[in-house]
Amino acid sequence: MRIIAGTFKGRKLARPAPGVRPTTDRLRESLFNVLGGRVEDSFWVDAFAGSGAVGLEAISRGASRVIFNDRSSRARNGVETNLGFCRVKSGFELYREDAASLFKRLHGRPVDFVFLDPPYDFQDYDQLLEAVHQALSESSPAHVVLLEVSRRTSDELTGKHYEVMRRIRAGDSHILMLKPR
Repeated sequence: MRIIAGTFKGRKLARPAPGVRPTTDRLRESLFNVLGGRVEDSFWVDAFAGSGAVGLEAISRGASRVIFNDRSSRARNGVETNLGFCRVKSGFELYREDAASLFKRLHGRPVDFVFLDPPYDFQDYDQLLEAVHQALSESSPAHVVLLEVSRRTSDELTGKHYEVMRRIRAGDSHILMLKPR
């Protein structure tokens, strides 16, 4: 794993903790190519950070703030290691909470992008997207949710608050770009 572009272009990242399925370089590259200049000066939430590669890619490409969150202490340690590899000293917050609690904490903050990459066996999409909606609907009405899922996952999981505006595919995974309804 490496950072694809920006300030940290080419920096190698630490091997992810056991059980962490990082977003592939190819899928990250496709995602950030689609987002283009919208990343600069944006505020990101990487709610299931794993290795932190997506949030670090955002910082590398000019995001002003990234919140990294992962319930796993091993994954959080990996994010800290990768922040060190990239020499990132500011512009981020690091949490170790379940995603629903994280979004309660973020209520009212102006977030541009929410990256969600839960484990493939995750079942609580309705509850997760409801928590995102409740936290951001007033403060960030134009936020974009980037939901990484297995290619076999149905669009129906988007719930009542979001609709798919684009699908980015690479390998066995894809990212659903969701906008509020």
